[in-house]
Amino acid sequence: MEQFACYGSQCSQYVYEDDIVYDCSSVNCTCFDGSEICGDGVHFDLTRTINAVTGYFKLSCSNSTTCILDGNFTIILSFCG
Repeated sequence: MEQFACYGSQCSQYVYEDDIVYDCSSVNCTCFDGSEICGDGVHFDLTRTINAVTGYFKLSCSNSTTCILDGNFTIILSFCG
């Protein structure tokens, strides 16, 4: 079962050399309802941590089977309060 997902926004697609590049300058993550790591009643709730993920990602594909994911995600850990 998927626990959370991250979505890119402010994205563009372009060709660089022979690669197709998908470049998103903003990433936001969110927990799914019923997640085993997020929400009330779980042993260690990661909702605030996952929702606080920020950064960007870039996916470069040279053909339909070879892709490289580059990104810089910042996770702010907050265990108190």
